[in-house]
Amino acid sequence: MAKKAFLIGIDGATFDIIKPLVKKGELPNIAKLIKEGTSGNLTSTFPSMTIPAWPAAITGVNPGKLGVSSFIRNTHTYEPDWVVSSNDIKAKSIWNYLEQAGKKSIVVNIPYLYPPQKINGIMVAYFNARGIGDKISAYPSEISKELFDVLDLDSLMKNRRNFSYVSIFSRYGNKSSKEFWLDQLVDFHRIAVEKLREGTLYLMGKYEWDFFMVVFNSTDFLQHKLICFIDKDNPAYDEELSKKYYNEIFDCYKRIDKAIGDILRKLDKDTSVVIISDHGFSTLKKKFFVNKWLIANGLLCLNSSKYKITLLKVPLFGILTKLGMLKIIHFLPEKIKNMHIPIIWRKKKSFSEIIDWKKTKAYSHSDTINVNLKGREPAGIVNNEEYWNVINFIKKELSVLKDDKTGMAIVDKIYEKSEIYSGPFVDNASDLQFFFNSPNYGISTKLFGGRGFFEQITKEDKVVGVHQSANQGIFIAYGTEIDNGRTPNTPHIMDITPTILYLLGLPIPEEMDGRVLTDIIRAEYLGKNQIQYTKENIFRENVEKGAESFTKEESQRIMNALKNLGYFG
Repeated sequence: MAKKAFLIGIDGATFDIIKPLVKKGELPNIAKLIKEGTSGNLTSTFPSMTIPAWPAAITGVNPGKLGVSSFIRNTHTYEPDWVVSSNDIKAKSIWNYLEQAGKKSIVVNIPYLYPPQKINGIMVAYFNARGIGDKISAYPSEISKELFDVLDLDSLMKNRRNFSYVSIFSRYGNKSSKEFWLDQLVDFHRIAVEKLREGTLYLMGKYEWDFFMVVFNSTDFLQHKLICFIDKDNPAYDEELSKKYYNEIFDCYKRIDKAIGDILRKLDKDTSVVIISDHGFSTLKKKFFVNKWLIANGLLCLNSSKYKITLLKVPLFGILTKLGMLKIIHFLPEKIKNMHIPIIWRKKKSFSEIIDWKKTKAYSHSDTINVNLKGREPAGIVNNEEYWNVINFIKKELSVLKDDKTGMAIVDKIYEKSEIYSGPFVDNASDLQFFFNSPNYGISTKLFGGRGFFEQITKEDKVVGVHQSANQGIFIAYGTEIDNGRTPNTPHIMDITPTILYLLGLPIPEEMDGRVLTDIIRAEYLGKNQIQYTKENIFRENVEKGAESFTKEESQRIMNALKNLGYFG
């Protein structure tokens, strides 16, 4: 059996980009693993989002057992507020099972796994997270200072601050401001990949481990913002900007490939290597305004006014950004940047304030649809009997929804939560999920704007890449136990944990939803190592119910960052 396992995540990685680069010889290390190991598409969760996909990968269970199915803790609130954290994941993770067997783990940069959990080993929380201050949180806590000192992380933190200032407050007023914003994005993620590479090599070389996991997530961020520049058919394509940013996504993959090569050189032949992504990726070309569609179908009603007058204290850097004076930000002291200026503001009401909940039967604040159920939603009006009438009506109307420009039907699949989830936390999930028959469509929850239910994106759009309907990620496995050349049979992201547990000689809990990927393992090894199962409880114990991981301000900053990536808007 393998003595160790190394799991590498590349957030949003897709073979659509990897295979052409491999063919050109530009990803030599990934090419080696594909050639000498096995590879194939990896089916993601419903929805194919960072959350719940990464939690499903590390637990082997579906969102109905995870306790999380979205970035937000409460999917039935009217105003998304608290983002999920490690405290909200109800199922045990792979390192919990390894700890019970006396094995040590090092876990680095898993998205939204914050605060770091107490494990038998080391956990470094989310390197790239914005909104949690200038810190790298880790368990044990002294690892944070050690990484800061060894890796000189001050440069990353400074760049993250500048990027955060620009990201939260900027709008594309003109091409120069857009270019400045994109420069900040690119610079930050160049540094982030390098520091993550250095940190990984440092930890794996200094400390003992049986299982190591690291996630490179810069690919996801860059594809959300830059993928239009490699697609001339994208409405947001800009020939001039494409000359500057065309290679940035490819270069990010190359930097990660270099990191993988450095990692491989430090591993012995008894270490199994697995590379995965949480979902695929596609260019966004059209947005579907789901709430406008609900309004037209008589399921959502608005209040008469969408604005209110309020007194706001706005950070100076926010004012400068809106005025297009972005470059000044870098020269201001932190104290001045954060100085709050009082202004009278004609402010748009929040999502929950604009809607007349006493007349609303269904709504969407993410990529799903909820019924405004009495006793569950804050001001629900739909009773249990009418619930199914609303559900069936939405499913029927969505199934015949056509693009008002092309006349083509666009919805491929519609699922009730009970059809795709199982377990004690199914009720926590949104009521309906639907997926397009083209990955180039995305969902917008905006209540106003656009003509009709669909709108082609423009050069002013910040989000140009999506993955709501791109649920095929990547899977690559390499090691002495892996059957070279065999293609995995429709692996699912939930299969990762049970497969690694098996390769490390541990039993698989019967309640896990994932399976051991026996089709990629050598027959000789399977014959000598029968899969063992256990009735062990898969749920975490002693997790404080409702424990807050972020302050209200931190959670709101992270929500703003998510909105900047195209979620909740």
